Amino acid sequence: MVLVSGGLADALDVIGPPLLAALRRQLPPHLRGISLKAGAFGPGAGLVGAAVAGQAGSGWRQIR
Repeated sequence: MVLVSGGLADALDVIGPPLLAALRRQLPPHLRGISLKAGAFGPGAGLVGAAVAGQAGSGWRQIR
């Protein structure tokens, strides 16, 4: 599965079919059953990510 988020998630009905076709042409056979799904936060995904990073403080890039 490929998760599409941000503003592109709103356009998944338009960009999804040609994107899937291109992926299926380029991927090896065992990965061609791929699907696309829109992220839950839609165009606000960047703001949600920024809020999470802000809440985590200066070490937001560190893996916990």
